[in-house]
Amino acid sequence: MVVVIWLEDRHLHRRGPVEEREMGCPSCGHSWHADGREEYGVWFPASEDDLYCPVCGVEGEA
Repeated sequence: MVVVIWLEDRHLHRRGPVEEREMGCPSCGHSWHADGREEYGVWFPASEDDLYCPVCGVEGEA
C-alpha cells in the first residue's frame, strides 16, 4: 500500500504544538485544564487521564 501526502495537505498531517484546553464535566460541572496536541484537525490530550473529571470520573468535554 502506498500513501501519498499532497504538498497542499501537509499541514493536516503535522502534529500541532502542545496547547492547553479547558475541559468541562457534563455531570458535575467541574472544569480543569489539560495539555494536548491537535492532529488531523482533532485535539488529543497528552494523557488519557486528562480526559476524565478528577472529581467524579466522568469523561469531560473540550
